[in-house]
Amino acid sequence: MTYLMVAPNGARKTKVDHPSLPVTSPELVQTALACWQAGAQGLHAHIRNTDQSHLLDAGRYRELLALLKETVPDLEIQVTTEAAGTYRAPEQRQLVLDLRPEWISLSVREMAREPDSKVVRDFYTELAQREIRIQHILYDADDLRQLFEWIDQGVVLRPSSLSILWVLGRYSSDGNSDPVELDQLEATLQALGSVKPEQVMICAFGLGQIPCLVNAARRGWDCRVGFENGWWKQDGSIAQDNADLLRDLRDQLDQ
Repeated sequence: MTYLMVAPNGARKTKVDHPSLPVTSPELVQTALACWQAGAQGLHAHIRNTDQSHLLDAGRYRELLALLKETVPDLEIQVTTEAAGTYRAPEQRQLVLDLRPEWISLSVREMAREPDSKVVRDFYTELAQREIRIQHILYDADDLRQLFEWIDQGVVLRPSSLSILWVLGRYSSDGNSDPVELDQLEATLQALGSVKPEQVMICAFGLGQIPCLVNAARRGWDCRVGFENGWWKQDGSIAQDNADLLRDLRDQLDQ
């Protein structure tokens, strides 16, 4: 069964882009409930400042996580550590150490910006000791090779279930994803042989979000869908909200 995660807002888009983009904690909780009712099993959480800009703040995250646990206790919550051009690696690491969430997303590319390999090793070791789940964010084959190099070197301690999120379209010229990118990913994973990740999840930017996710699910991979990456449905129309977009994906998967 395909695991469905919703990414309702991300770090960059605002209500100017779509009026239903959730930016406050009450809006995120309302969105989480609607998406859980629509079939989401997980939520990728970003919080915002009052001006809607990206925020990494342990106190604000604690408040949101408490509200989510009360309202949607069965929905798994993943906390972002994204830099988004605002934060540096030490600040990203400190957020996790202060907050101690159950589950985080962590960009290999952003962690690799730290020049001191011992700092990187110590951070990943502490995450393992605290049993904090990691979904490793990858944008290309170089990121994947870096992750497995770290695993081989003992920098990253491989868990019983290694999870990656492969991002499509983030750096494309038109900001859109193409299902052909999944062929490239499959070839890269095949080259890993028996050491490939146990969970592969896909997210896809732009107009191609739903077609790419449908293609990914048919390959046995999990899906992350939501307004962080786009609001276009399969037919090109604009979704009313995140739950509407999720329902469209589920409709396509059921066909």
